[in-house]
Amino acid sequence: MLVVARKYSKVVDSITADKALKLRKYKLSEDQWAIVDDLIHVLEIFKNTTLLFLKDNISTIAQVILMIDVIDNFFSNMPTCTVHAAIKSALCLAQSMLDQYYSRTDESNVYCTGMTLHPKLKLAYFRNCGWEKAWINNAEWILHKEFTYYNDLTTNVNNSGKVTVSLWL
Repeated sequence: MLVVARKYSKVVDSITADKALKLRKYKLSEDQWAIVDDLIHVLEIFKNTTLLFLKDNISTIAQVILMIDVIDNFFSNMPTCTVHAAIKSALCLAQSMLDQYYSRTDESNVYCTGMTLHPKLKLAYFRNCGWEKAWINNAEWILHKEFTYYNDLTTNVNNSGKVTVSLWL
């Protein structure tokens, strides 16, 4: 919607300037149009991320984590961009919120297991992200623990066709 408004900014200005339409309070100044331009630039990554996940029927934990990394990298590079102070402030708050959610992955076995089992990433993902050796070892330990748990599950089919699952400890 912002892209369309910006594309037709002259028309929008003309409509909002018309006294008879009583829309003058919505007229944007040149500074406000500059903020719209900044917003279009900043929101593009979120639009692309949303569209990427919408076209897939299934999203894996690895896809989500990789996109979080892309967005976090975008946030980290924002100080070098010249955007309006209000947008920079909002991005700082958004990055803080993203960091809070991302830090929760440390508590999840699914995160370590999903990233380690990814055919392309494996433990190299953690090394490339600059994880400490102890953290990488812990991620590997979590994978082994999860594998052992599920490996110890046995499935039996009895004569009646009923499936029973039991855990051998």
